[in-house]
Amino acid sequence: MPAAIAPHVAAVVLFGTPDTWFLNLIDHNAPPIAIGHLYTAKTLQLCATGDPVCFPGGLDRGAHSSYKNNGMADQAADFAARQLGAPAPAAVMQQTAGEVGASQPTDQPAAAPAPQPEPPLGN
Repeated sequence: MPAAIAPHVAAVVLFGTPDTWFLNLIDHNAPPIAIGHLYTAKTLQLCATGDPVCFPGGLDRGAHSSYKNNGMADQAADFAARQLGAPAPAAVMQQTAGEVGASQPTDQPAAAPAPQPEPPLGN
């Protein structure tokens, strides 16, 4: 990329970056993957253990598809958020039915249930 683009890029995350061995296996003329000096500090490369594309000697073909489930997608999002200077997103809070009433002050009456519509007349 042109150098003028670098200031507009906050973070780069690479999942399963092909290593030289893999690239040579696929295409002997493929250039090596190199992270330019303007992006080095902004880049996180992730490789799942056993991923045959990026892990030396890796034989687990499923590992190359595991990034969405193995925690590395979350790791990538955290890295990107930190690079942007924003806090990482908090976990979504779930409230169960048993907790709904617990959050109301005890000196306030509970809300009345919604009125039920009248059943239709006739058959």
